[in-house]
Amino acid sequence: MNIKVTLGAQPGRSHARVMLHLISFIILAIFTSMHLEVEASQNSFYVAPTGHNNNPGTISQPWKTIEYAANTSQVKPGDTVFIRGGLYDEYIQQGISGLPGKPITYQNYPGETPIITGSGSWRWHILEQSYIRIEGLTFRDFQKGAIQIRARNASITEVEILNCTFENQSQMNNDGAKTIHVTTTDTVHQVTHVTIQGNLLQNVDTGDHPAIQVAGDSHFIRVLDNTIKTTTSIAIGIAGRPDIDQPTNILVKGNEITGHGSPGKYSAGIYLDGAGENIIVEQNKIYGGQQGIKVSLEPTAASLQTKHVIVRNNVLYNNTQINLKLGVGDSNESCGQAGALSNSVAVHNTLFNTLADVTNHRFGCGENLRWKNNVYVDLSNGASFHYKSNEDDTTNAPTWVLDYNLFYSGSHSGLYRWAGVTLNSLAAFKTTTGQDIHSFDGNPRFANSSLGNFELEPDSAARDSGGALTFTSAAGSGKVIPVSEAWYFTDGLGLQDGDLIRVGSNDPVTVVDVNYANNTLTVDQSISWPAQAPVNYDYKGLAADVGALEFVPRFDLNGSPGDKEIYLTWEISEVLPDTAVLQIQYSGPNGAPPSPITNIPTNIFKYVLTGLQNYTTYEITLLALDKGEVLLTDTIQVMPTDIFSFLPFIAKTP
Repeated sequence: MNIKVTLGAQPGRSHARVMLHLISFIILAIFTSMHLEVEASQNSFYVAPTGHNNNPGTISQPWKTIEYAANTSQVKPGDTVFIRGGLYDEYIQQGISGLPGKPITYQNYPGETPIITGSGSWRWHILEQSYIRIEGLTFRDFQKGAIQIRARNASITEVEILNCTFENQSQMNNDGAKTIHVTTTDTVHQVTHVTIQGNLLQNVDTGDHPAIQVAGDSHFIRVLDNTIKTTTSIAIGIAGRPDIDQPTNILVKGNEITGHGSPGKYSAGIYLDGAGENIIVEQNKIYGGQQGIKVSLEPTAASLQTKHVIVRNNVLYNNTQINLKLGVGDSNESCGQAGALSNSVAVHNTLFNTLADVTNHRFGCGENLRWKNNVYVDLSNGASFHYKSNEDDTTNAPTWVLDYNLFYSGSHSGLYRWAGVTLNSLAAFKTTTGQDIHSFDGNPRFANSSLGNFELEPDSAARDSGGALTFTSAAGSGKVIPVSEAWYFTDGLGLQDGDLIRVGSNDPVTVVDVNYANNTLTVDQSISWPAQAPVNYDYKGLAADVGALEFVPRFDLNGSPGDKEIYLTWEISEVLPDTAVLQIQYSGPNGAPPSPITNIPTNIFKYVLTGLQNYTTYEITLLALDKGEVLLTDTIQVMPTDIFSFLPFIAKTP
């Protein structure tokens, strides 16, 4: 829901003076709150380039090095070490741990930028310690890697790397390293519950290494909302090997990746290579690099198995080699040359390409793989949609399902390759393979693909065109639902909420447990369902939309303040049912008419609230209702005023 706020001017003051006082107040409030936040804690310590390690670590007598603060017994669980702005050319090896619910936090002093630099192995090593948070720091002009979390002689848990900047990383003696590395040295010790979130990585030369890598016996790891720009190799890698085991329960979500890879390399934005099981890769945006998302196992992982990977709601566009690969092996290599991939899905993704010689989608060896409800767009002269690797694979391919995908190639003919044969139409591909039976050609009509906006326009062919991901396998009632294939769904893996799903005509319910072995979903409330009821992620409209982004109707309410009045106007992009009506609700002293105002015809696009109280904020909600069900809603906040100079301010919240 969007909340927009419009503030009226104060009586007797000019607009300019109001602005000046408002800005001054905001600045004062910010600095006051920053000072109080830092000074109020009884467990805060400070590091500054001008300090000394013999000091007590107070704000007036800070320590000099982060290394000292990472090892001194003066810092206890739950304490925060504020690092003042300046340059820190040092190596830090963490020597102390926090406790559950009481991490030790190393954070930039509010409003200042501490910069960690230097050369050597890593800038910060966490080798045995747990319950550590590193937040708001900048790593700049450093050689080799930045932060390594590696279970060496003990297991590690609960480490967070939040809102940090990593830039201008270079190799040392032509030897690169990961920027952020989470790993183990054996199959005895584990790393668990690590969060890497909100960081910026740019201009990082890692050599052949991923910028962010999660490897080995690592579990319950979240890589969220990071921005990665210009790295020489893979941006985010999830890797397993026989000697260090495989990562499981991994969430890679909301990352924006561009400019990854360098000449002579085959670098993906997100690469799963020998990863374990229960992995979600969702809502990522990857473009302008070499490859988008790859789920595979290299020959070095030939003894390993990857399963239950969900790749969904990702936007992948204009990568120079390939946008998406789900499957093992390349060319005509035998499927036995690499590890096994099974029971994994790529659903509701948007793949877009305008570049020549790019394969939008490649698939290879793997058992029980699924591709459904994806959008494939290729506007190049040699438009290429599907490319089947391992042309001699006659064992795994019959276990695959491709369906309800949308294809668009503009004025060009699309190409598909299967079993060594190139096919020049979707119809020929269907006939030859028996796949994509319900898939179709059509224009998805993105809002602005040239600017990377792949939201759907109202007349998009992707709207309400998706098919069921799976079906109930028997009729029943209760909370445990049997389905044909449970691989599409997750309970959140202990990393986020479970999937919100629709079962037949029921209202949405939340998945709280998935049993992949028995193909059952446990949901948070009891429902009833018939046999063969469709099961999907939650959606708006008549059916699920195809692609990464559900169409969101524009339902935009605006308000302007007057003297004891609010002038409302609105815009509705969606065609509402004939039985629909509008309703206005507002909170605050009653005006005329009182709230709620019901049964407003849908062909009315403005309304005036009168008799209101000046200098009082009113929260106003416009709803579109059909037979009591809320179809659309928008909310604003407006303050009536008898002064006609006013300051508009818009604040958006989820």
